[in-house]
Amino acid sequence: MAAAAESVPIRLHRGLIMVEATVGPAARPFQFILDSGAEETVLAKRAAKEISLELVSRESIRRIDGSQSAYRSAPATVRLGRRALFTKPTLVVDLRRESRAIGTRIDGLLGADFFARRVVRIDYRHRRLDIAPGHGPSSAAAVLPISRNFGAMCVPVTAGATVLRRVRIDTGCTRTLCWTVPAGGALRPPRRSGSRHATSIALGVCRLPDVTTHLYRDRIFPREDGLLGNGALGQFGAVWIDSIRNRLVLEEG
Repeated sequence: MAAAAESVPIRLHRGLIMVEATVGPAARPFQFILDSGAEETVLAKRAAKEISLELVSRESIRRIDGSQSAYRSAPATVRLGRRALFTKPTLVVDLRRESRAIGTRIDGLLGADFFARRVVRIDYRHRRLDIAPGHGPSSAAAVLPISRNFGAMCVPVTAGATVLRRVRIDTGCTRTLCWTVPAGGALRPPRRSGSRHATSIALGVCRLPDVTTHLYRDRIFPREDGLLGNGALGQFGAVWIDSIRNRLVLEEG
């Protein structure tokens, strides 16, 4: 039996997608960033404390800028609208620094495990998130195949004349494209990682001309060529992340 459709509002804050979800016995909804680039859902440490969620074990997680201490909680149910997304032990991390950086409280990150085995439509134009929508994408939409690198979802992207075969779909990134120059390519690695580089981006049949991208000397994540962020995805009216058919679908506004 097909899952019932669910539509919830989203808001855009400094290039990030914010959505409200509840966790366990929470009396109020928590504010999550929709972050497909995070390999799993994360709950802020202070949110876990608010609902008295037991922390069972301690571990270290990898970040773009290094490693960070984290905790694993007892099983908790995460709900979006009327829908229970999953019940499982949750990764708990201190997100106060990230909250200060974007000027609003972050209670968690809704990661790639939210998208697993689902069809999710991010409607940038109408500011809503559709889960298992009752219709399919437009026949004129661009389609890119999704491949997997551990828990990450990746698509092929062309930056200028450089073909990037595995770029992480990262709705938690505000930039257009962060990428690494392939070894032996015509383009030289930058002197400083994160340097700006103006180029065109091809996403299937769609082309974004003369956009600002960020070049890195080394791979951001092993076996991946970069990150495709909201700076690119948000230029479309709606974006489908279809983990059942393994495709990213881009609909014009």
